[in-house]
Amino acid sequence: FTVRHLTTHTPFRVHTSRMHVEVLGTEFNVADRRQITQVVLVRGKVQVQPTHRSVPPTLLRPGDLVEASDSDRTRLVQRQVRAEEYAAWRQHRWVLDDVPLSEVARRLEETFGKPVEFVDPALATLKVNGVISTQNLPELLTVLSGTIGQRIQLQGNRILVGGSPL
Repeated sequence: FTVRHLTTHTPFRVHTSRMHVEVLGTEFNVADRRQITQVVLVRGKVQVQPTHRSVPPTLLRPGDLVEASDSDRTRLVQRQVRAEEYAAWRQHRWVLDDVPLSEVARRLEETFGKPVEFVDPALATLKVNGVISTQNLPELLTVLSGTIGQRIQLQGNRILVGGSPL
């Protein structure tokens, strides 16, 4: 979201199943997927609060990530991140900085709707670095294959990781 300040003083709010976000004039990213909701502040200020209101709201500063999970809806986990990595999807790219291949697989499934299977489960722990365009799935898989030195290919409606080195 990119929110522009208006003189009407009407608050802008985003509600997910796990938290409420109140915008105080800013640019931020909200990801509400599977069992986790994340808010990353790029610039400005936002305030977040778990839907379980016994926890006080948390004010974010640029570079803060706050996360709420299904496993503990009464608590927010906060840490500093490189906000541009979380907002890069708007330019159809991923910024990967020591990201496990298992996380890349999750992103592939969510972005392209195709299940990812590992021939060798140990490949899921490989770390991936780089900036990768997500505009074309076959090109993305070719770049990932070259990065990890293993074949990654589209087979029918699934993505198969491994099987033979490049």
